[in-house]
Amino acid sequence: IYRHQISLASKLHFPAADIFASKIKILIENTDNVYSVGSLSVSDVCNMELESEASFRNKFGIHGEFALITFHPETVASARNLEFAKIMIDSLRLILKKLFLVITMPNADTFGSIYREQIAKLKNEYPDNVLLIENFGKRNYFAAMKYSKLLIGNTSSGIIEAASFHRYFINVGKRQEGRAQSDNVLNCDFS
Repeated sequence: IYRHQISLASKLHFPAADIFASKIKILIENTDNVYSVGSLSVSDVCNMELESEASFRNKFGIHGEFALITFHPETVASARNLEFAKIMIDSLRLILKKLFLVITMPNADTFGSIYREQIAKLKNEYPDNVLLIENFGKRNYFAAMKYSKLLIGNTSSGIIEAASFHRYFINVGKRQEGRAQSDNVLNCDFS
């Protein structure tokens, strides 16, 4: 709803893909001033110099193969976020038996605290297998993506940037539904 309202109020449009440009043209009932420019963050990936893997791992105390995890609250079926957060943690308990978990904390969306609480419990249970990051910043986040085994969660970065690092992204739930996706994205339900 908000994106549509912003698009309707805007005079210039710079979508990341042709498919989005087409949707905007239909929405605004006009083809003027709609320019498909590509993803700005993917441009950053191509131009950003990242530190070495050894330096990155040493800075954050990451050992062995790791998964980069980013979950945000579901916007579709939001009433089920507590259930989804518990399923997330049960699944991560299984995954951490094989991979170190680097978890970036949920954003400030409604219900974000539900995920934060579950993630904190997991860290308390497995302090040596889980690293919690409040905010990596772009350079460190891209380094984490580059050096990870795979990404898991429901974040747009798995849809948009992960392919640039040749990483698979297990996209959980419906939060990213409707986004253009590459072949590196594997979609599944929270169940």
